[in-house]
Amino acid sequence: MVFGVVLGQERALRLLRRDLETGRIAHAYLFSGPEGVGKRTTAEFFACSILCLAPRERPCGECRSCRLFRMGNHPNYYFLAPEQGGSLGIALVKELLSKVYRSASGYRVAVIDQAESLTLEAQNAMLKLLEEPPRLVCFLLVTSQKEALLPTVVSRCREVKFGRLPRSVVAACLKERGFPPEEAACLASLSGGSLGKALTLSEERVKIWRERALELLVAPRLRTLLSWEEVKDKDLALTVLDFFTLWVRDFLVFQLTREPKLLLNGDREEKFWEETDLPLDYLLVAGDLADKARQWLRFNVRPAVCLEGLVVGLARKRGE
Repeated sequence: MVFGVVLGQERALRLLRRDLETGRIAHAYLFSGPEGVGKRTTAEFFACSILCLAPRERPCGECRSCRLFRMGNHPNYYFLAPEQGGSLGIALVKELLSKVYRSASGYRVAVIDQAESLTLEAQNAMLKLLEEPPRLVCFLLVTSQKEALLPTVVSRCREVKFGRLPRSVVAACLKERGFPPEEAACLASLSGGSLGKALTLSEERVKIWRERALELLVAPRLRTLLSWEEVKDKDLALTVLDFFTLWVRDFLVFQLTREPKLLLNGDREEKFWEETDLPLDYLLVAGDLADKARQWLRFNVRPAVCLEGLVVGLARKRGE
């Protein structure tokens, strides 16, 4: 079974193995859980396993179906995902469904990544198919925001839940990719159990925002408002808020315990000793303001405005 390459998700993999071995493959699955924990990778492996022609130990990796899948041109496999920041509208879904119905004989498998980006109309189009599924068709919906899907869509899928990865697993995966042990340990601490997030945090362009989030917390200044106008992307704004929340968490822990080993940002221990005068009530307000900024983002407020609101709130609390 190739699923061994997905670490830390034994329960989910066990459920999928059972369905393959018993032949009780559902017409639709919902792979739900945090980002960057192996949902899409597992969906692709499971799709390959369903299409594999071997009698057992699927996917075998050797049959004609597995070779076509590996080359990316299997006639019975379909993949749909939104462009960055975009949505999946009804036209794309209808096109996908049309291809699935026109496909050659045999099992047909379609993976819809970031299923939370399906519009309401697209979900309703999917719902009709899920209520009256054709034979030998399997849809794999992958999402990190199950609440964005219609309850009727969720209820018609067999849900496979993915959890956050243990810190040790994330660190081990990073070391396998060539990261020095100290950096791997630090990224694993900051990742929130997501290998995908750890890899994103390792990028130099992202590290800059970690420092800016720290500066925002310890020294909020109204004169810096315009500097946040460059944040035009929702995902980047969420990354800044994630960094900010981790700093708030660490400062609260350090103010109460003075234990460096409890810090997630342990590589910056000296900063916590320098800023021991940050009031607890200020840190608690900072956490609340970050949550409010996230809510604004969910309501599609412009990312820069969300961060500027955070700056204003922090500066007022600090008495600027």
